[in-house]
Amino acid sequence: MDLTQFAWRDGVLLIAVAIGVYVAITLLRLWQIGHKRGQPDLSIEGPPGFGFPEADPAPTVATTEYELPFAFPPPSRGAAESDDGPGQGRAAVSAERPPGSRPKEVQSTLGGPTFFETLGTSLLEQEVRQLRAEVAALREELADLQAAQRVSPQYGDAMALARRGFDARGIADHCGIALGEAELVRSLARGVEERRPENEYDLAGPR
Repeated sequence: MDLTQFAWRDGVLLIAVAIGVYVAITLLRLWQIGHKRGQPDLSIEGPPGFGFPEADPAPTVATTEYELPFAFPPPSRGAAESDDGPGQGRAAVSAERPPGSRPKEVQSTLGGPTFFETLGTSLLEQEVRQLRAEVAALREELADLQAAQRVSPQYGDAMALARRGFDARGIADHCGIALGEAELVRSLARGVEERRPENEYDLAGPR
């Protein structure tokens, strides 16, 4: 009885192991098939004696001439300027142009003054007008200074006479000024004489 149970158990285990191995092999095959479908199959085998055509050699000069029998025209100035850049294109055009020739738009403006010449002339005229105004103002200031220099000696003499004690009439007659001006000078001299002792006392200070 024990041997029968042991054999039965072994049979069940063997069957379970066989089923597991079969399932594992099946899953492995399915995974390989799916992996091969995801990648392109480059190993293409043809029938015996079949081969892929070899690549054609590089085309020779004769083949190129046969395909393109026409010739390209020489590039124009605009194309040369666009290929080489604006600076190189202009340099090439200026090199081809004779030294004495000028563009038409420049030659058309040579008959009259250009914008820069007109602007420069207007600026010069404005500066000249400003300088003239400054010179006139300086002349007026110089005239005022000369008049003050002419008058100041008279008032200086009048102040000196007032300090000496001359009356207003004598100051006016001696200096050739009006009587009212002489009285004003005399009052100014008197005020200066009155303030002088006070200033001396302030400078000396109390003792």
